[in-house]
Amino acid sequence: MGEETSATSTTSGHGAASRERWRSVDLVALGAISLLAAALRLLFIEQWSYGPHEAVTWRALTAPLSGHEASFASSQEAAFPLVFLLLRELLERGVLPGMTEGWLRLPFAFAGCLVTPLVALWARPLLGRAAGVLAALAVAVHPACVTSSQTADPAVFAVAATLFAGVFSTRGWRLWAAAAVVIAGLCHPLGWFAAGGVALIGRAPKWWDQVGAGWVLSLVPLAAPAILGLGYGPAWTAALLAGLALRGGLPHARYVAAALLLPLAAAGLWWWSDPSVIAAARAITAPFVVACASWACVQFARAAAGRLQISATVGRMVGAAPMLMLVGELLAASFLYFTVYEGDRSAWRDARAAVAAMRKPGEDLVVVAGRGVDVLRTYLRPNHWRQPGEDTHAGVEVRALAVDEAGRREQLQEEHALFVLLPDERDSMGSAAFELVVLALWPSPKAAGDGSLYVMRRRAPL
Repeated sequence: MGEETSATSTTSGHGAASRERWRSVDLVALGAISLLAAALRLLFIEQWSYGPHEAVTWRALTAPLSGHEASFASSQEAAFPLVFLLLRELLERGVLPGMTEGWLRLPFAFAGCLVTPLVALWARPLLGRAAGVLAALAVAVHPACVTSSQTADPAVFAVAATLFAGVFSTRGWRLWAAAAVVIAGLCHPLGWFAAGGVALIGRAPKWWDQVGAGWVLSLVPLAAPAILGLGYGPAWTAALLAGLALRGGLPHARYVAAALLLPLAAAGLWWWSDPSVIAAARAITAPFVVACASWACVQFARAAAGRLQISATVGRMVGAAPMLMLVGELLAASFLYFTVYEGDRSAWRDARAAVAAMRKPGEDLVVVAGRGVDVLRTYLRPNHWRQPGEDTHAGVEVRALAVDEAGRREQLQEEHALFVLLPDERDSMGSAAFELVVLALWPSPKAAGDGSLYVMRRRAPL
């Protein structure tokens, strides 16, 4: 179990980087960890309802490719089209037999499975063999990584491409690294910043060596909204240990910090127009955060074994404490994701069934929704974007909740309209909410906020 499987040493743009040799026990552990990661990413994958991000993917896959103002080529998603075009090809060729929740998420789960071994391959030459294996374990059970792998959103493909860019860069394969950066950027806009920064860690040009710590720290205020979102799940131990590592001698700390802060700063600026981008930033940076945290754990364990005047057994127990805290918190957070938080999604599919059952014969079904308007269009009007300008679902209408009070008052006047709202959307209606009676409710606590879903209708006049 102790034979060596490879041995090299390399010199990067920052000096000598030790490449500890993989041992057979490491490969066995990494294989077991990869199987654990795959199991978690496939667990209940078909049970969760679609979420708002997945409704965007549905629209990108069903809209005409070009030739119309409502086509895919005219949408924002055309700026990062690679994953959407790949899925279109898979659907047209029958590789994906359908667009149910499970089938549509399967390619994203596959990309998420790649992240676990890739983070070990990236971390080993930079941070050491032990840190690489521990980072793989942390990624396998990290709630942000599990969530992104079970969500039909291109961010997880950007994570895998970013790690490929880092792996290629540390091995001196610059053309391959550059290609991976381009792929990451075409998967998600944050991929340009994440993959570009990571590719420069291993073999940076001379000008990158002149980047001062002050410039790196200047990114922190811009990245603040995204940094505060790193602990969602919760996963605060990983974020805190990563911060300690960056301050406590992590190899190439300035460059790793820059690679982390570049996508976080971009997400922080983007957050002002779209707060949901924090989820993508968290998923893209999570492998690198836990890699830094794993290095801190390994260093603590070595220090505890070598400096504490205690027995070897007690020393191992003390040294393992940060590792247990790191992995234990991530495991607990993923357990909550699968149980209490129900895939971190509201019960949109149940709401669809409820409003469809409430439709009376001969009446049109009119549904008003807030952030879930496109989710309900996906469920109630699956061809809504396929033929722009044509109503292929006559008698079923899904409208966005009006942004102003006058518009909401007008929507309330529709006698048969059903409102499907989240708690904050219901509260934002003010006094108008008292005119609505709750017909169905699905409680849904989340790690941050409340994802409960109300189906309501205007009260009948007395």
